Amino acid sequence: MKTIIDLQIQIFLLVAIGFFLTRKNWVNDTTQKQMVDIILYVLLPCTIFRSFLSIEMTAELIKKTAVVGIVATAMQFCYLFVNRFLYRRFERGRALLMKYATICTNSAFIGLPIIEAVMGAEALVYASIALIPTRVAMWTAGLSLFTETDRKSMVRTLALHPCILAVFLGFLFMGTGWSLPAALEQTTLGLSRCTTSLSMIMVGCILGKVELRKVFDWSVLYYSLIRLLALPFFFLAVLYIFQADKMTVGVTVLTAAMPAGSTTAMLAKKYDQDTEYASKLVCVSTLLSLVTIPLFSILLQGGTFH
Repeated sequence: MKTIIDLQIQIFLLVAIGFFLTRKNWVNDTTQKQMVDIILYVLLPCTIFRSFLSIEMTAELIKKTAVVGIVATAMQFCYLFVNRFLYRRFERGRALLMKYATICTNSAFIGLPIIEAVMGAEALVYASIALIPTRVAMWTAGLSLFTETDRKSMVRTLALHPCILAVFLGFLFMGTGWSLPAALEQTTLGLSRCTTSLSMIMVGCILGKVELRKVFDWSVLYYSLIRLLALPFFFLAVLYIFQADKMTVGVTVLTAAMPAGSTTAMLAKKYDQDTEYASKLVCVSTLLSLVTIPLFSILLQGGTFH
């Protein structure tokens, strides 16, 4: 419990720093975009890659990561299914954004650092596998909500994404027992240690752009209830019924508990959708997740469902 409380205080402080930086206009839109690129294309891949280096490849590990991959894939199909009826009452443009934000969460940007902090470095191996179906859904079903997808471009984007490459490199080094030269070892270690702090500061920067008094409306709260509470509780109950192991439950439930992905607002802007509403989905769900994620962390760490 003390670890969870300390982690929550740390997250709030880091988010507050980002919020302050944006409100003081020390971080602008261009800076934020550059920070997102640094996190997604440099820091997270280093964190993912390093998570494999301290783990010994065994038949048991392969079996467990395969189970996590299957569960994560099933979760994506579940999102596609519930999207068919959860948002029917809403105007088409808003429903489109809510559907995308249900499929595509911030499971990499926020999820990986949180999972590492709550469950340890080993959990990153499993979380990295769970991330693959999310990436596939993001660039297939997710993107198809905005436009027709080009299969060739989609495959190239997936195959060359640094986070996906980091998973394959991690498995390669773990399986062969290779090690990095000392200079690269220290460089990747230093970069990976920055991930949580910069990710949470970036969340604060996103929140700092919006007048919080104007972002709350019932449809955004409805989406947040579905995304942050209903879906992860559903997966928690199902995995408990099937008596899944603790690592599988922890990784997949925390992944399911993540807020709307920041790409929701980016794609809304690119394809002339309601960018303001997309930003509300991201900001409100991110803000509320600062309460709901610790709730699930406490449940999982406390062993309530094991």
